[in-house]
Amino acid sequence: MTKLSVIVPVYNTEKYLRECVDSILAQSFTDFELILVNDGSTDRSGAICDEYASKDKRIRVLHQQNGGVTNARKSGVRYACGTYFSFVDSDDWVHSEMFERMIEKAVNTEADIVICDVCLEYGSRTETLSSLPEEGHYQKSELRDKIYPTMLMDVRFQRPGILGSSCNKLFSRRVLEQVFWQVDDGFVYAEDALFSYAALLCSDSIFVLRQTLYHYRQHSESAMHQYNGKKCYANALRSYYAYQEFLQNRGFDIAKQLSAYISVNAVHVLRRVLLFDKENTLFERLKQARAFVSNELTHAAFCDNEKNMPGGREQWKIWLAKNRCVAALYLFFAVREWMLHVSK
Repeated sequence: MTKLSVIVPVYNTEKYLRECVDSILAQSFTDFELILVNDGSTDRSGAICDEYASKDKRIRVLHQQNGGVTNARKSGVRYACGTYFSFVDSDDWVHSEMFERMIEKAVNTEADIVICDVCLEYGSRTETLSSLPEEGHYQKSELRDKIYPTMLMDVRFQRPGILGSSCNKLFSRRVLEQVFWQVDDGFVYAEDALFSYAALLCSDSIFVLRQTLYHYRQHSESAMHQYNGKKCYANALRSYYAYQEFLQNRGFDIAKQLSAYISVNAVHVLRRVLLFDKENTLFERLKQARAFVSNELTHAAFCDNEKNMPGGREQWKIWLAKNRCVAALYLFFAVREWMLHVSK
């Protein structure tokens, strides 16, 4: 059996696809299969996939009608033969030793999941995102004490203790198949975080590798950088309810942590849409924002977590959202954005 299956969903990324595939083929670890899933691309992405497959026998290409990234990942996993799985987005790239270092830790420690750090690539600027726990091997008892309590959200730092992305993780077949098929194909917002966190809760042990091995390209064409308010708010709410349903009753009580995650994430969504939605007038953006913060789930999260937030502007933003002061929130975000541009 092949040691590693690398799954790459591909949709209209001909501009970046070669760099992605080249970085995988250049790996120091060679016992892998690369499954490129062309998810109904309308550009030359499918042809590029076939071109690479004709040159390297490790590459398999699946062509399918557009079904979304979750569906594409499932197609790849369904045909995969590996003992371990890695997911790479087709507009990103990986360090030349990423798979070697992660496989080594997985095999030597029998960890179900290995996690590395991520570098956000903004063109001329980069930013490293690290897991908050120290590097090392965590058995189940340590997962309960040191990982799970801040996995979704560490309020002290206003961010998850473990990044939700599936792309900076190596999954054992055993733990992936426990959760992967249960994720709805239509889920489009932070869909990989849903099965990543569920897989963590099902793991007997994990290894946190504090090395930056995955490069996550930040660009306006990405699905995560589309800011239509109606779609953004609907997708965010759908994800919150899905998290609630999917992550509960998996052996660890995450209710309070999930509420904190929702409140912090909802403020981030509000900022993106209020500032950058170019499809709606300001009046319409404020109307949509008010409906979003008035939703039963988001409003309850704001109320629960206002007192737990660190002082200063973070607590102030939660207070404004809780009290539906969306115009004041917009002004707050706009002034902060202006100050950031002035300081550059």
